[in-house]
Amino acid sequence: MFEGHLRLLARNVSPSRPWYSVRNLADGEAEVFIYDFIGFDPFFGGVSAADFVRDLRAINARKILLRINSPGGDISEAVTIRNALIEHPAQIETHVDGLAASAASWVGLAAKNVIMSPHAMMMIHEPWFMVGGDAEFLHHEADVLDKFAADIAKMYQEKGGGTADKWRAAMRDETWYSDEEAVAAGLADEVATEEAPAAENRYDPAILQLFKHTPEHLTKKPGQPEPTPGPGAQKPPQELVRAALAHQRNRSRELGVTA
Repeated sequence: MFEGHLRLLARNVSPSRPWYSVRNLADGEAEVFIYDFIGFDPFFGGVSAADFVRDLRAINARKILLRINSPGGDISEAVTIRNALIEHPAQIETHVDGLAASAASWVGLAAKNVIMSPHAMMMIHEPWFMVGGDAEFLHHEADVLDKFAADIAKMYQEKGGGTADKWRAAMRDETWYSDEEAVAAGLADEVATEEAPAAENRYDPAILQLFKHTPEHLTKKPGQPEPTPGPGAQKPPQELVRAALAHQRNRSRELGVTA
């Protein structure tokens, strides 16, 4: 199972396939597309949040339309992106064009107005990552992950109201929201009256198999091109495991968690 998760991640992050793009529109507006797996990994590749923040700060538009079709991604990278969106002087308006799952859901909530396209979905769940080490190290890692989860629950609370405990329970259940359910839950403000153009599926839908309750129709997208595999896609399993655990251990050290 562990190796299978790594294979899915390796297929969905590639330095030749940036996970965002920017397009300037007329009348002082710009579009920012997050249509892929979010974030950078030194082994699997990808584009970093630092690159996103640099390009975001270069936008001088008065209004930014943040368009999302993403299965989520790296927690720390997503936090950086969310904060950069909140701090940007432009008015941010999020459009969930297809899927806003995991970290992509709360990145989208950086906007005051969140619009669900008809038939779009949103998913919230407990954050997770893959680690290895002795008992003391794993206890420390669990504490860090629990802090991340508590912060994420507060993000949902800020948008949807209620208590953080209520949102944490919904995260533990891995809750999938339809367009209208997202509005009813307070995570979105409205359902668009017209469908957005078909959201380009730049990630491999198979990555959604990482989640427990993924609707079957989301994992099968007929006619979609195969994603460009990340540089780790063909690596031996042992090398994938060693690289993933080393990367996570380095992240933990950055957060002040040591074994």
